[in-house]
Amino acid sequence: MISGPGTIDDLVHDAALAGHTVTKRLVHDWVSLGLLDRPQRRRTGPHGSDKALHSIHQRKLFQLLLEARVASSRIPHLARIPLTIWMYGESGAVPTRQAHRALVTHVGDPRGSKPRALEAARFLIAPLDDCRLGTAHLRRAFLHAVRDALYTGNFDGTRLLAKARPLFEPPELHRQVVYSRGLTAAAAPESLIFEVRVKMLGGKAIADGAISLGDLETMRELLLSMPPASREGMLDDDGLPTVQAIETSGNRMMFSLGAQALSKHWSESAPSAHRGSGTGEQRAAAPGAPDSP
Repeated sequence: MISGPGTIDDLVHDAALAGHTVTKRLVHDWVSLGLLDRPQRRRTGPHGSDKALHSIHQRKLFQLLLEARVASSRIPHLARIPLTIWMYGESGAVPTRQAHRALVTHVGDPRGSKPRALEAARFLIAPLDDCRLGTAHLRRAFLHAVRDALYTGNFDGTRLLAKARPLFEPPELHRQVVYSRGLTAAAAPESLIFEVRVKMLGGKAIADGAISLGDLETMRELLLSMPPASREGMLDDDGLPTVQAIETSGNRMMFSLGAQALSKHWSESAPSAHRGSGTGEQRAAAPGAPDSP
């Protein structure tokens, strides 16, 4: 029973009691990746420094991460857990500095390799991963189109829209499939492509180090200010993140941060738009912003 803060030795002991064999190196690695927060240093006494302490919240988070690792050892997946606790859980359980590192770990940089881009693409379009939507060939074609956009950093809205349309026919089946999976998704292909565009902007800002702690705080305030219904089912009776919350919180964050980036592009390009004629000069004023779908 975890009843207070503990040293790294306590974390390793906690894991052993729960049937997990871990090393101190794992704890240090997870701290560097944002899965755990940095422990609180203690003053140096007459006989040297006492070992730093991890809070009770972090000890419990460590247990939760180890349990989740049994099902999937993918670090980007595990990083969703502290992110979700930071967003919906008890205040201070996961500090914003830790959430920032966890977000970078979760998103990664899909421009680094095609396998990483493919994993990111699967995450972005998860609600469409259903055998009832289109054919396997059509779903794979759309998945690869999103992968290529993430890998190259080039957003071709026309190509993506053409690949997405067959997965929305007939519309009634698409809605039925999405609701049956307990997920939310765009109701039309145009909406989906816009969402992908915005999430790409958010992911790029994260990967490029353009997101500050203040940006994250603003994003959390915005998401938590939404109607309570949007947060239903995010925590269980013990205050722990649900599977639904862990699966969806990363996408919500990326979309919100991407919307902030998109708003910034528009505001910065507004003076040029007034001097010019239409969206052509407005886009030119914001180099690097993807074209509209």
